[in-house]
Amino acid sequence: MKAQLYDYSKLRGRIVEKYGTITAFAEGMGVGFSVISMRLHNKAYWPQPDIDKACELLDIADPMEYFFVRVVKDNFTNEATA
Repeated sequence: MKAQLYDYSKLRGRIVEKYGTITAFAEGMGVGFSVISMRLHNKAYWPQPDIDKACELLDIADPMEYFFVRVVKDNFTNEATA
């Protein structure tokens, strides 16, 4: 069974809105840029404590809207779309 992919485009937008860059947000989170980049590209998962911290830093009231939006697979082209 393949891992579920998530669409983090809304989260990326919020990060840029609040911090300007992914790098600045990573510093605010206390992690390296590569950690955040891997998470935003579905290469690493978001631990619950980090989701909580990100929500606090980004003024996100409902994490479901930002962290749990599933990527929908297009059956005709076999590609994932958001």
